[in-house]
Amino acid sequence: MKKLKIFLAVVAALGMVLLCANLPRLTATFIDAQAGNSPVYNDIHSVELELKEEKDMLPIFGKLSLCATGETAYIEEFHAQKTEEEIKDYVYAFMDACQRAGFYQNFTPSTEVVRTRLLYDVGDPSNAIVIWTYFAFLGDPCQELEIMIDDETGKILSLAYEIYNVPYSTDGIWERNRKIVEPLADLYFEHLGLSEYAEAAEAAPGTLYRYMEIDFGVTDVYYTLSDPTYGTLEVLFDVGGAGTFRVHT
Repeated sequence: MKKLKIFLAVVAALGMVLLCANLPRLTATFIDAQAGNSPVYNDIHSVELELKEEKDMLPIFGKLSLCATGETAYIEEFHAQKTEEEIKDYVYAFMDACQRAGFYQNFTPSTEVVRTRLLYDVGDPSNAIVIWTYFAFLGDPCQELEIMIDDETGKILSLAYEIYNVPYSTDGIWERNRKIVEPLADLYFEHLGLSEYAEAAEAAPGTLYRYMEIDFGVTDVYYTLSDPTYGTLEVLFDVGGAGTFRVHT
């Protein structure tokens, strides 16, 4: 019995030695496994550092190109130049312009949420801007508005106005859509100072400008814009039968 106890003690001691010897590897394996299920923020941190340095402002065309290809992450508001109230003022001014243009009415948000985000190029973290997202509920029937705003200029980069569970007639639908999409495109490009780019696209219908009427009363209009520095960029205007509209790259 005494020999058995000595044998078991030796085995236990060897087990502890092996465990201690492999503990760093086991710990690393566990941490790696945990990291595989968690977001990695190293790239985001490096981008935030870039934002603190003085640099030339990216032109609007470059910002739209970044919208088309970049990634986003939420950041604290102190990274931004503008305030939440200023961003709301930019949104209200743009929606007021939409109402004056005649294709949208009654902008009366019941709930508003405004957040700061970082928009960055994964391949080149120095290519980054601060943006804001504005989200609002607009009453009954259920209507939602989501807008992306550039922090440096207050310009509207993209927007989506949605209406849910509202029936609509298909009679005259294409003309109704046209009365939304055409003034919306004019307002958007003028707002960004890109009217000349848009006119160049419209001068090449079928290639740089495509006006499409598709299923379920949806009108899609594609503008392909060209810039010597940033290459080509496609902007889509999407209008639905219930009066919804979206603009994005």
